Amino acid sequence: MRSIKFRSWDKTHGLMEYIDDLYWFEENGIHDFNGKGHTGEYTFTQFTGLTDKNGKEIYEQDILEVESFEGAKSVVRVVFDDGCFCHIGHLGDLRTYPLRDFLFNGSKVQVIGNIFQHPHLLEESP
Repeated sequence: MRSIKFRSWDKTHGLMEYIDDLYWFEENGIHDFNGKGHTGEYTFTQFTGLTDKNGKEIYEQDILEVESFEGAKSVVRVVFDDGCFCHIGHLGDLRTYPLRDFLFNGSKVQVIGNIFQHPHLLEESP
């Protein structure tokens, strides 16, 4: 069975929160996660169901370093597009392709950050 997980980026406080239970209500501008009161703006990202070469979970908006079986390296971003989790930016290509393609063709994938905390990683080339 597929594991459905989420995390949220708290734009106001600059924090990434992994969510165990999700319930949402508004009362005086307070949004509640896991019994804790928070205020701020949130961006939710979903777990892709995939892990990198080290066993780290891959979420939407993660930044991955991809090494092909020939040894070529590229940095990509994980997005949800056209009904599936995709990557964008492989070798400079701005089209989206299914993320699973990397896993099926023997590429080594490693999470190196996310777009919220490490946007500069997309500007660098390995």
